[in-house]
Amino acid sequence: MTLRYPLDMNINFTDYVTISHFEYETNSGGGGARRPPAAAGSQSIILYVPNSTPSTAQVNDWGDVTFEGPLGALKRDTLKFAGSALMDTQFTGDKGIFSSAENARGAGNKIVDKFKNYFEKNIKAESGEAAGKQLLVNGLAGMAGMTPSQLLALSKGQAYNPNVELLYKAPKLRQFSLSYSFLPKSEAENTAVNRIIMHLKMFSAPKDNENGMFELPHLWQVTYMTGGAQNPHMNAFKPAALTSVSLVDNPSSNMHSSHPGGAPVERILKLDFSEVNIITRDEHEESGSEVGY
Repeated sequence: MTLRYPLDMNINFTDYVTISHFEYETNSGGGGARRPPAAAGSQSIILYVPNSTPSTAQVNDWGDVTFEGPLGALKRDTLKFAGSALMDTQFTGDKGIFSSAENARGAGNKIVDKFKNYFEKNIKAESGEAAGKQLLVNGLAGMAGMTPSQLLALSKGQAYNPNVELLYKAPKLRQFSLSYSFLPKSEAENTAVNRIIMHLKMFSAPKDNENGMFELPHLWQVTYMTGGAQNPHMNAFKPAALTSVSLVDNPSSNMHSSHPGGAPVERILKLDFSEVNIITRDEHEESGSEVGY
């Protein structure tokens, strides 16, 4: 059975939103890599497209890292070299440094020798001498309760170059919200609204297995639709957890208003979702939407 609001919406000639649910599956089991249909026997919810569609910012976490002065620059270059060596199949072999204990020992010795030669070369250079001086300045500044740059500013009117670099950390999961205003015009439409609200609450809550364990809440797939198919002009959504279902009655009225039988005249439903997967570059083209996720 499909739950729908408003009841007279003709989905063959209008835009709408479908919200369906399915059992939780971890990413390791392939659950995050797919955009599944509703679980067998479950109900799909069909709703109008809100006047203001949710913001779906794709956020990636970048952070600045400081390699202050010649000592910091030496540290940065040394770390960069070490990281490159660990990933270089010339030293680690095609299967990587941890493919076997024997490979790890052989690769480790090669990397240590390469690193030792690299470090000795740099420490003897002019930059290495400057790094040594900065090491002494750092010690003096620490004793004085100052930063090295503050000490240099006080004594020489100079400061170390912070050598700031913006480095990538990780993509972030998206959150989005949908808000709906229900103004049922009939008893049948009020029944549909109640069933929609109940359905969303039920399957976003855990199930008590009565053995000291919970069955996890279902995940949800939200999709913009037009004329019976996914709308290619609006963003797609990843499977998401429904983290909050909030309901308020008659928010626009200064008093309680209801139909005969007690049904509120107006109901506002807010749904907060959190997608369970990050979005990768290739997945935008596979989303079914011309604008991606």
